[in-house]
Amino acid sequence: KSVKQRTKSLRELNDELESRVLARTEELAKANLHLREMDKVKSEFISVAAHQLRTPLTGIRWALEILLDEQEGMPEKQRKILSQTLDATTHVINLVGELLDINRIEEGQYEIRPSLQPISPIVEEIFGNYKSMATSHKVDFKLALPKIPLPDLLVDREKITIVFDNLVDNAIKYTPEGGSIEFKVDVGPKEVVFRVRDTGIGIPGDQFHRVFSKFYRSSNAIHFKTDGTGLGLYVAKQITEMHHGTVGFTSVEGKGSEFFCTLPIPTSGSGTLSKSGSV
Repeated sequence: KSVKQRTKSLRELNDELESRVLARTEELAKANLHLREMDKVKSEFISVAAHQLRTPLTGIRWALEILLDEQEGMPEKQRKILSQTLDATTHVINLVGELLDINRIEEGQYEIRPSLQPISPIVEEIFGNYKSMATSHKVDFKLALPKIPLPDLLVDREKITIVFDNLVDNAIKYTPEGGSIEFKVDVGPKEVVFRVRDTGIGIPGDQFHRVFSKFYRSSNAIHFKTDGTGLGLYVAKQITEMHHGTVGFTSVEGKGSEFFCTLPIPTSGSGTLSKSGSV
């Protein structure tokens, strides 16, 4: 072929390729728009459904608590049934709350309102709240604080409590009778590290990458304890990162795990965090 013919062929090929790229780009843009619309519908559905469920469930829990508190002389069999129903209702209410939290996080509407405050009372409250639970599970639970005073931290007390709740609650749930748990706090030059170490069932190594994913529960955890949502660690990670902290873990299947959360020590001139966690 002549140079002119080859040039024409290349131009036609280039035009055809550009046409195909433009067509494919339009298809991808439409698909992306459809996915965003579907995601919005999903978020709206979860929000509406969760709100619709929470009110009647809270009423049911309130009624069950009154029955258990006020009905003296109730046969043990009936009391046991009511108590199990109350536990199940509370579990569903907690699930609804976690779904709402995740929905707000993904929409960028999950607000944190941090203030500079002592962290020791929060840690000691968590320990006190879970001590009786650990005892009832026949698990030894200890709190290890450093000899030096803990610094004040810039935190949202309610939200950071959710992080500690999830780490300690998981440790207790997945540690067999006779095991032990330590809630330890260390102070570094720039951060405070909170560690929850247990002698529980551990996590399979091939599932490490999924630990902080939504709805994830390890295969051995599902067999050990059937109930659970797999949402707690995902929420804990998001909240910690909003506080400019980090979360992580080490684990050996069958021997135990250690989950840790780090929170930065404020420097002079530190600002306050926005709802998205930025200073």
